[in-house]
Amino acid sequence: MDSAEYERKIASRFATFDQDGSGYIDREDFSTAARAVLAEFGVTARSDKGQALFAGAEAFWQGMAGIADVDGDQRVSREEFVTGAAKRLRDNPE
Repeated sequence: MDSAEYERKIASRFATFDQDGSGYIDREDFSTAARAVLAEFGVTARSDKGQALFAGAEAFWQGMAGIADVDGDQRVSREEFVTGAAKRLRDNPE
């Protein structure tokens, strides 16, 4: 897959993470996704599974922000997301 094709594919993933359609991915988008999963499976947020899911969502957010949030505004723009994902692929090709 060439770089342009990869960037097109990863850009399409952006909307999946941008839960509220704000044009940015932020911590709240991950919390929203976690709440939706809990609701779908009838699990309470205070349960061990619920807490584990929120911890995982926070870890995922921290990882993404660490790679992609280049301006440090605690949100990831579409451009930052695509650039960060492409960089990660180049740095970790396997």
